[in-house]
Amino acid sequence: PQNREGVSEIHQSDQTAKRRHSFYSCVLHREPFINSEVTNMNIKDVFLNGNELAELCNNIIKGLISKSDLADTQQKQILEYVKQKEIHEQRFINELLMANQGTTFDYWANTLINYRDSKMIIEWLTKEPDKITSPPRKTLKPPPKPLTFEGLFIDKKNAQKVKDILKVNGYTENGCWRSESGNKSEPMYAYYALKPLFVNGKITPQAKVFLTEFRLREDHISDRQKTNEPDDYNMSDFKRIFYDLIPK
Repeated sequence: PQNREGVSEIHQSDQTAKRRHSFYSCVLHREPFINSEVTNMNIKDVFLNGNELAELCNNIIKGLISKSDLADTQQKQILEYVKQKEIHEQRFINELLMANQGTTFDYWANTLINYRDSKMIIEWLTKEPDKITSPPRKTLKPPPKPLTFEGLFIDKKNAQKVKDILKVNGYTENGCWRSESGNKSEPMYAYYALKPLFVNGKITPQAKVFLTEFRLREDHISDRQKTNEPDDYNMSDFKRIFYDLIPK
């Protein structure tokens, strides 16, 4: 599906999102702005078109306009205009969330200047303070990168060594885990035997990455079972085959 700029791909990075033009400098609707609520007003008969609304919004953001400069009719038109933009931005954020797994709504809400400007103008029009104050921009961390099998290891070279050892010893075939014993917990015995080689991290997400690397489902065993460390007897064969890798 096309996004609002007509690009065929939904996915946009946070850098791309930051470069997008503000709604208030690029007018999408040039027709006169009229709705049923505004038409019932008697204060002013002049309705603002898209260009005029965009210019007023820009001046509000810059702090160049006082509420007393605006008639009630104008304030209500601007408020309705900006609420539509806010809804438009929320839909865009939802697209970004679907295309960037692991990110949050708050991350994109703080990253997208269009959404922040909409929220600021709505607050300025609906609350008492007369002057709009742009909040300081937060220094945002980039979205977390998805955990990978190689990323489990302190020494990344050990990732391939582990795969080779499992293959040579008959635990995997063509990259898939094969168990002659039929014990579903067997991959977790290998995981815990290798744990001294792993970076510090939560067991459940690490275990899911370990399982999926060998073509097993994340729910191959339950999350509760993933956190149950096996005894030395069950890990003994894996400690033996990984003996040269595991720190003494």
